[in-house]
Amino acid sequence: MSDKRKEYNERMEMLETTLKIQEPKRVPVNCPAEISYAIEYAGLPYRQASWTPEQCQIAFKKVFDDFHWDCFESLFTRPPMFYRLLNAKNFTESERGFVQHPEISAMNPDEYDELIEDPYKMIVSKLLPRLYPALDQPAPYNAYAMTKAALEFGAYMGALEEITASLAQDYGVPALGSNLTVAPFDYLADQFRGFTGICRDVRKSPDKVKEALDAVTPILVKGATACYPGEKGVTFPYVFIPLHMAPYINKKMFEEFYWPSFLKFIDILVNQKGLTLSIFFEGDWERFYPYMQDIPKSDKIIAIMEYGDMKKAKNTIGKNLCLQGFYPISLLGYGTKQECIDKAKEVIDIMAPGGGYIFSLDKYILNASDVNPENMRAVNEFVRDYGVYK
Repeated sequence: MSDKRKEYNERMEMLETTLKIQEPKRVPVNCPAEISYAIEYAGLPYRQASWTPEQCQIAFKKVFDDFHWDCFESLFTRPPMFYRLLNAKNFTESERGFVQHPEISAMNPDEYDELIEDPYKMIVSKLLPRLYPALDQPAPYNAYAMTKAALEFGAYMGALEEITASLAQDYGVPALGSNLTVAPFDYLADQFRGFTGICRDVRKSPDKVKEALDAVTPILVKGATACYPGEKGVTFPYVFIPLHMAPYINKKMFEEFYWPSFLKFIDILVNQKGLTLSIFFEGDWERFYPYMQDIPKSDKIIAIMEYGDMKKAKNTIGKNLCLQGFYPISLLGYGTKQECIDKAKEVIDIMAPGGGYIFSLDKYILNASDVNPENMRAVNEFVRDYGVYK
């Protein structure tokens, strides 16, 4: 067995033990670098490199050469050409070339019945053409636009998948994710009604919103399982779920709409489909810790935390779920090396005992200016050496 394969197996064993909320050999260090960060860190022009998977590979090799990691997220970015070909309104490019998601409402408030009755038909026939105007053409031009875009998407994402596998093999570092999905409430808000629209709908048409959440859930389940081996008991690769709306809504809306639909969703994915989930609880979820305790203890869920009380999280949700995050990315940008190491020690001292913690930043690194590389290198190496279980 090669040295890299041995390192890969050892790291995978650490991760699997950590997910069981047990103490592994040491605390795993996760790589939170986005492709955009890797490109800028490698000194490549972002717009050109982001369109070229081979340039993304060059960029990530430098990230792996320069820093210690025990695992990383599969390479993912939204292919710009795909959205250009469809004239997308829901994902647009900034001046720098970053693909961003603006506030958009593709569905009218009086169209809930249509969505509830046949969500797939509604999405394909009305909502997608509104989000992607290139599809709002008479046949065969709409089919031609979709074919071109699908071929572009498949080629781009297929290349990133091959690069992910190559990096994992060459560096002996497991790639964790294989797919992405969203919570039902976020899906309805992000793509169809917008933040403003959904907040109005829950007051004016609460029953319709609940029915719509139930209606779109099977579509999201199908999307989550599309790229997964489907074998029960397989820990990795996992499905990534970033949560968006919860920190911005009140407790009543959360209790009545967001949380019940999300609990149902993850129950299907974990208990019926056998998937492992990495859930990014964006923002501050401290007020929702009691609800998170409703998630049954599982070795198939990683809860990535951004803000909140670490001790409270460890003593409550940390009993049932493997936790990740909490280290402030901002400190790596402006702090001294010693300040950064001191904070890493604090995080490890609180989060590591008993296992169930993967060290990572509280946010994904988007830009080279977000972190001082010397600080990140020092912190990663400190965690590797200090976070050893006796």
